[in-house]
Amino acid sequence: MRPLLEFASDGKEHSSKEAADYVVRRFGIPERDASARLSSGRTTYLKERVSWAISYLVAAGLLERTGRATFRITREGLSEAKLMPSDAGWRYLCKYESFRRFNPRCPQSTRSSGAEEASQEEQSAAPEEVIEQLIEMRNRELSDRLLQRVKELSPDAFERLIIKVISALGYGGGEDEMARQLGRPGDQGVDGEILEDPLGFDRVYLQAKRYGDEPVRASQVREFLGALSQKNAHKGVLITTSSFTEDARRAAEEDRQHKVVLLDGEDLVKIMTEHNIGVRAKSVYEIKDLDEDFFQDLE
Repeated sequence: MRPLLEFASDGKEHSSKEAADYVVRRFGIPERDASARLSSGRTTYLKERVSWAISYLVAAGLLERTGRATFRITREGLSEAKLMPSDAGWRYLCKYESFRRFNPRCPQSTRSSGAEEASQEEQSAAPEEVIEQLIEMRNRELSDRLLQRVKELSPDAFERLIIKVISALGYGGGEDEMARQLGRPGDQGVDGEILEDPLGFDRVYLQAKRYGDEPVRASQVREFLGALSQKNAHKGVLITTSSFTEDARRAAEEDRQHKVVLLDGEDLVKIMTEHNIGVRAKSVYEIKDLDEDFFQDLE
């Protein structure tokens, strides 16, 4: 990780491929080793390790993602590049609160002396616990990349995605054709609608806000509630890639004429992951155990 921080210390935007190429040059890695592939065959050890090192540094706030496979060093990263030991591993980053939230293998009380504590905790954990923790961390990293990709969609593409997400939850019978994209002049502030039944007796209206870090505020929730009233509608879903302020959530809860569900960026990527929208299985591993029943039947 230290070499990657040094590489990014010019303050420019860099790609994962540029980082991998730098690592090869920095350590003089032979082509045979640089091209060695994981047992799954999907990628190389080099690319996987560089990718995870970048993810760790992003989680610690030392790098920031600027695109699908690009990053830039942060102000904190510039300072850390001068302090980080050359052989620093993930335990070193446990001193950062954001990394402790990202990596469940870090003790939540870890500060600067967390490496030894993390090592002791790791040694005391059962193998199944370690596997579960690693899967949890992997899913968090995927969620971050998935949300970043969603934020890069065009407005029309984002609205189409939202309709797919709501359909996947069972609205409209789970059929995309029972939903339609609005968001056009005269649509009174809604971006889509889904029929709850084939005859169209009840409808759920959607509004999608593709934001960066700016939260959705109470005034915007009230605007959506007003749009529902204009359509004589009672049900709506307001989805954003960012978050909602407490006042915004309160505005939705206190309205007695409408039932409005608020889904933030974390909710959105969780639903997408659970329903395989924009994600796919990369590898499947089986954990096997001794079958005592089999041996008892033999006796």
